[in-house]
Amino acid sequence: MGFVGLADTPEHSAVADSCLAQGWSCTTRHASGRPWIVRTSRSRAPEQLVSAGSRRILAVGAVHAHDGAGVLERGLGQARTASDLVALRRHLSGDFHLFISTEDGTVQAGSISRTRRLCSTRLRGTGAVVFSDSASLLAELGGLPVDEQLVPVWALASYPPHPVDDLPLWRGVDAVPPGSFAALDRDGTLRLTSYWSPPAPEIGDADQAADLVRTALSRAVEARSASFASVSADLSGGLDSTSLAFMLDRHTATFETFHSLSDDSLNDDARWAAVAAARLPGAEHHVFPYDESPTWYTMVDDRSYSRDTPDPMARTHGKSLYLHTRVDVAAPHARLNGTGGDELFSMDVLAMHDYLTTDRGAAKKPFEAFVYERHDVPRTVRRRMAKDPDRDVSFEDWFARLGAATVSERRPWSLGWESTPRLAPWITDDARARVTDLFEGRGRSLGDLAPLSPRKPQHEIMKLVRIGGDVTRRMTALSAGHGVWVESPFLDEAVVEAALLAKPSVHIRTGTYKPLLGAAMRGILPPALAQRSSKGGYNRELYRGLEQNRQALLELFGPDSRAVARGIVDRASVVDALSGLPATVSTFMDLDVAIGLELWLRDVERPRYPSLQKELAR
Repeated sequence: MGFVGLADTPEHSAVADSCLAQGWSCTTRHASGRPWIVRTSRSRAPEQLVSAGSRRILAVGAVHAHDGAGVLERGLGQARTASDLVALRRHLSGDFHLFISTEDGTVQAGSISRTRRLCSTRLRGTGAVVFSDSASLLAELGGLPVDEQLVPVWALASYPPHPVDDLPLWRGVDAVPPGSFAALDRDGTLRLTSYWSPPAPEIGDADQAADLVRTALSRAVEARSASFASVSADLSGGLDSTSLAFMLDRHTATFETFHSLSDDSLNDDARWAAVAAARLPGAEHHVFPYDESPTWYTMVDDRSYSRDTPDPMARTHGKSLYLHTRVDVAAPHARLNGTGGDELFSMDVLAMHDYLTTDRGAAKKPFEAFVYERHDVPRTVRRRMAKDPDRDVSFEDWFARLGAATVSERRPWSLGWESTPRLAPWITDDARARVTDLFEGRGRSLGDLAPLSPRKPQHEIMKLVRIGGDVTRRMTALSAGHGVWVESPFLDEAVVEAALLAKPSVHIRTGTYKPLLGAAMRGILPPALAQRSSKGGYNRELYRGLEQNRQALLELFGPDSRAVARGIVDRASVVDALSGLPATVSTFMDLDVAIGLELWLRDVERPRYPSLQKELAR
C-alpha cells in the first residue's frame, strides 16, 4: 500500500529521486530504466510483469494470468490503442491495479470496486502528472489543501451518495473513476476513458447464471492462492465466507481459517463455523475467544491506516488489527473475507420492485414473502411504492432533492436511487448548510450527475460494491505493514459482472437464501452448510465495546476535538450520545461517523512525509 506511478520522462525521474530520498523504494522500472512504480515501504503486494519489446504491462495485487503469460505478451505487442491495451485485463483474474508503459505514454487503471483505487494530480512547477493508490499521498506530494466543503459530507450517518463518495478530499487531487482508465501521453495530455459499465440482467437460466458465478469465483480465489506466499480465510460461519473457504480448499493444499467468537450466546455463527471446519480437515483452524481480543471501539495508534477519507468503521480497527496479525504467516499473505456476498446475492427493495414490475406473475409470491419477512403487509407496501415520490425520477432530479432530504429519516420502502442521506443529530447548523450547498450545486462542481447504471437496482448494487471496496482497502492499509492483505474475491470484476447478468428471477426464490450463490457452490459446499439462512447479530458487542471504551471516546471529543473546532460537531450533542445507553443501532452508526471523522481530522494535520516538499522543491 502506498505507491506513486510515474511516466517515462526526465520530469518524472526527478519526482522519483525526491521520493527515493525519503527512503522509499523503486520496485519496477520502464524499459528505458527510469523509475515507474515507487513505493513508500518495503511491504510489497504481489505483481505480474510482462514485456513485449519496449512495452510493458504490470498488474499489482491479487493477479493470475489464467490464459497464460504468452497471450498477454502477444496482445501487448499487437495492441494499437489504449483501449486495446486495457482489454488485456480480460486475460487476468483477480483484483489489481493495471499499469501499461508504451512508446506513446502510460495507461493506468484501478478496480471497479475501489479496492484498488487510483488518483492523480498534476504537480505544480513541472506539470508532471503522477498517479497513486492514495489521495492523501498525492496531496502531500503536491502540498495541496483539504477541501473544507467536502469534509462535512462525511458526517452523514449513511454513506455519502454517488458521485460525492468518489471525490478526493483535497483540492487538486482527482480520482480516476472505477471502471475507467487514464491514458497519459508523452506530451502530458491526460485522457479518461470508460472501460467497464454494469451489464443489464439478461440471463434467466439459473444453471447458466450459476456456471458463470462459479467460474468467476473459482478464478478469483485461484488468483489469491497463485499470487500470495500464503492464504487464509475468515470463517465466520456465514454463507459467504464459508463458500470462499471451501473454494480455497480446491486451489491450495494448505491454508488456515480464523473465527472470532461472539459475546452473544444467541449468535449461532460459532456452531456453523465449527461444522464447516470439520468438513475442511486439510486446513488449520484458529478460534479466538471474545475476551482475548480488543473490543470494538478500541482505538489504535497506528498511522498506517488509510486516511483518504474518514472511516465510519474505525471502531473495528483495534480488533481487526489484532485478529489479522495474531498468527505468524508467510508474507505477503492474503486473508480472504466475504465482503461483497450480501451486496451481490441478497436482493433488496429496489430489486424486488424491479422484479414485480417486469414479471408481476412470477414475482407475486416472492414479493409477499419478502414483505412478510420485514413485518409488513404486501397490499400496503404496493400502495406505498405506487405513490413513492422517487419512483420514476431521474438520478439527477433525485440528487437535486438531497439537500432537503438530509434532515429526515429514510422512508420505509423508498424507491430512491440510494438510501437517502441522513445527517447525524450532532452535526452543527453550519456544517449542515455546507452539505446542503454541495447537494444543491453551490460550491465544488460535481461534474456530470450520471448514475452508475440506468437501472436503479444495478446502480445501488454497484454503490454497495464500492463501499465494500472501501472497507477492504482500509483494512488492508491497516494490516499490510504486517504483511497481511485483506482480500474480498466477491468484489472482483468478473464475479460482480456474473452476478449482475442474472435476472431477478434467478436471484429471488421463495424460501431460498441467496439462491444464485447456493447454486454456484453446488458440489463444492456441503448441502448442510448451504441451507443456512440465519445471520449472527453483534449488537451486544456494540454495547459492551462502548461501555469499556467510553472514557477514551469522551476524551476524543474533549477541548482539543478537531471536529468541534472546525464547526462540524456539536460537542454537547455527541458527548450526550456517548454518555448514555444508545436506544437503537442507528445511534451507534451516528457515533461511528463522528469517531471516524475526528480521527481523520487529527491524522491529516500531521504530514507523514514532512520533508518531501523540500525535496521536490530542490
